[in-house]
Amino acid sequence: MFLAGAQVLCAQDSTQLLIIYNGQERTEQLLIDQGKEEYLTKLIDALHEEHYLEAAIDSLITDTTQHIAYIHRGIQYQNIYITPNATAIEYAQGKLKPQAYAYKDALQLKQSLLQAADDNGYAFAEIKFKKIVIDTDKVSAEMQLQLHRKVRIKQLHIIGDAKIQTGFLGPYLGLTPGKPLSKKQLQRAQNRLDNLPFVSSSKSPNVVFAEDGADIYIFAKQQQASRFDALIGLLP
Repeated sequence: MFLAGAQVLCAQDSTQLLIIYNGQERTEQLLIDQGKEEYLTKLIDALHEEHYLEAAIDSLITDTTQHIAYIHRGIQYQNIYITPNATAIEYAQGKLKPQAYAYKDALQLKQSLLQAADDNGYAFAEIKFKKIVIDTDKVSAEMQLQLHRKVRIKQLHIIGDAKIQTGFLGPYLGLTPGKPLSKKQLQRAQNRLDNLPFVSSSKSPNVVFAEDGADIYIFAKQQQASRFDALIGLLP
């Protein structure tokens, strides 16, 4: 484990990592080829998951023979006591309540709420942690979910020479006007579009947001397919 003021030395063009702290040292063997910045970022993330919430790289020095990173670890905190705001509680249908979370669980809670919001058309939802209180090794905060406006599909546009009508393509892709927009649905739409044997798509759909909704641009080119292939492509 890293202590305050630890030094990490990386030999250039090497996968070995020498860790020095409190006059002691040990060598780590990196299992994958990665840059020092990527490795150090993962190292700090790991410390955060172990509740060293102050962990950070104080400085990074590079010379011709080695890289030296000075790391501040700080103290180890207890689980974070999180109080969700009224919007978060209501949106989670009352399943959320004030309680202590491990750092990793707090991040998962944040991501799950944002994912659920996006699935229901709140593309601009965000979560902020406010009223943070630190008392020795105890941390508490209020988790504020802000949904902002709900985004609905306004219109579907086809870019390219594909001989296909938006009246068919919209329902087939699950992108009909008036339906809440979500990243998950866009991903599914691209997969379904790729299954159409008489259409080829070279890029993912583009979304243009406006105050009254979102226009979706589908890139589709015509390609030859047999009648049997076309039937297969229309199956769920």
